[in-house]
Amino acid sequence: MVHVKAPGKLMVSGEYSVLEGAPCVAAAVDKYVECWVRPWKGLRFKSKSLGLDWVEAGFDGKTLKWKKPLSPEEGGKLRFAEKALEAVLQYLVACGKTPEGMEVETKSEETRIAGKKVGFGSSAAAVVAIIGGVLKLHDYNLMDEYAKEIVFKLGCLAHYLAQGKVGSAFDIACSTYGRLMVYTRFEGAWLDKELVSGKDVRELVEQKWPGFTQRWLLPPKGFRLLGAFTGQSASTPALIRKVRDWKALDGKAYATCMAALQAATEKLIKALDAEDPVGALNAVKENRAALLGLQKGAGMELETRGLRVLAEAAEGCWAAGKWSGAGGGDSGIALCFDERTAECIHTAWRKAGLQVLDLHLAGQGIE
Repeated sequence: MVHVKAPGKLMVSGEYSVLEGAPCVAAAVDKYVECWVRPWKGLRFKSKSLGLDWVEAGFDGKTLKWKKPLSPEEGGKLRFAEKALEAVLQYLVACGKTPEGMEVETKSEETRIAGKKVGFGSSAAAVVAIIGGVLKLHDYNLMDEYAKEIVFKLGCLAHYLAQGKVGSAFDIACSTYGRLMVYTRFEGAWLDKELVSGKDVRELVEQKWPGFTQRWLLPPKGFRLLGAFTGQSASTPALIRKVRDWKALDGKAYATCMAALQAATEKLIKALDAEDPVGALNAVKENRAALLGLQKGAGMELETRGLRVLAEAAEGCWAAGKWSGAGGGDSGIALCFDERTAECIHTAWRKAGLQVLDLHLAGQGIE
């Protein structure tokens, strides 16, 4: 048996603009999806966190199919696991290996509160954990830099297809590499062409991906990333599609907004590299202002009442706060650089009825 775990994520800066090739600052956080892979006579999957008992599947070398008819609810819950297993098994076959029979089991850690998703990217972490677990069973060393790149790219393919070809895959990067990072997305149009090019998965994964970069940031002394849940969940793919609709209607205004988001993110990167706390807080505030411009332009509620209260409470403690990710609910974050300020923010959030999240940066990615 092998056991692996992959951390969750929070976006610090660069929402939406990362989809246009701009850098983002992202953090892997210590909310894990665990995966156990054991030899078995066939292939089956189970997820206690999703309320799924063992479901058997068949794999013909190219396609994975579940052996029992699935309800729409079951199909929705299984789509990420299906694409993850299919991608990693295709890769093993392309490498000339015969995949072992196995049973794959996952469990998520505190990714829901009162049945609502918090926004830690548990689907991405599950995809990374499943792929990593299957590779580890087949003797891949997940601490090896090259193996991590394989996990990341297979995870991108699986998550990209499961989500309907939307998303930046920054959450896959966080779950794979860990820590605090600067990430830029692969070129989506390039990947779309490659997926229909006839190349096998090994060819696709082992080539250079245009646009993709990742490097870690060393957090300045006293760096604290805080999070709180608003009590309201949001659908990232649906929000991304609505923003795309605005882009199609008013490309000039959209481009201006993306430039403002990119500028704020680049200021944050520069401030963190220079260990400049004041500059970092100002950059996060600038990022929030640009996101509010996006909200106005797209004509949709991205900063909900709970997220506005969260951000204003952080600013009231001489820190900076904003929503994290696509917006519309889920979680928000605050950035500060000392324990006293962190306590001030947590107290303000609790008084406002927000659910304070106990989280820390994940020192490792998949392990």
